[in-house]
Amino acid sequence: MTTATLRWVNPTTRAGADGGKLAPRSIGAVRIFDSASPGGPAVPIAVVPGGDETWRSDVLSPGTHNFTLVWVDTDGRASDASKMVTVVVEATAPLAPPSPGTDVVVEVRDANGVIVPPAKPPAAPVGKSPAAATTTSAGTAAAGTGTLAR
Repeated sequence: MTTATLRWVNPTTRAGADGGKLAPRSIGAVRIFDSASPGGPAVPIAVVPGGDETWRSDVLSPGTHNFTLVWVDTDGRASDASKMVTVVVEATAPLAPPSPGTDVVVEVRDANGVIVPPAKPPAAPVGKSPAAATTTSAGTAAAGTGTLAR
């Protein structure tokens, strides 16, 4: 799962010949765009409030992401696009499934809620390994095969 966090500094001046000051409260929004290639069509993907200076993406698909930002003042005038920042998300192989859990136990209780102690597993025939289950005290038996007494 790959995401991107963009951070920026909001402009403090207006573009153009006058280059007048731009108060923080005059920034209405920041529009965020993504394109698959430089110069390609920029797709709008988010709009954040004007005072914000950070944004985190949803999960990004594998491939190239070219982000640009456009600031819009409270009167609706938009800036030119910011310098492009690029992220390449590599395709990854699917993860292997989890390993099996360990230390699985069973506890048997009679109708009165009393723990029934486990019976000993049957003895292994000569030349064979014993049953996989092991018993523990307090009426529990570890995973594998075995018999619980009634």
